[in-house]
Amino acid sequence: MKFDEVDNQLSGTIDEWDSEDDMPLANIAQRRTKWTKNAELYVCPEPFREDFGPNILEEIETPVETFLYLFTEQFIEKLVFETNLYSTQEGGLFIPTTFDEMMSFLGINIQTIL
Repeated sequence: MKFDEVDNQLSGTIDEWDSEDDMPLANIAQRRTKWTKNAELYVCPEPFREDFGPNILEEIETPVETFLYLFTEQFIEKLVFETNLYSTQEGGLFIPTTFDEMMSFLGINIQTIL
């Protein structure tokens, strides 16, 4: 493409130029919010009335069944894969993590929360 052709293409866009385009952004930008401790200005949001949380099946009775329902085998396999991938990328010697090790690790961590 020659310079004249490019110039002709650009001239059409220059004709569309608006005077507002020359205005400094500071004139257009929104003003910063000024925070106050005035409680009269506070608008309380409506209470949340929808159902929320996981949908646990009624057949699930034990904490272990709940855990296995929420953390599927595919998810734990993905954790194992990503853990081993990270160790590989970091370099050095490492022993690959297994599914059983990950289950033990998660179980210990969850049990310490209780």
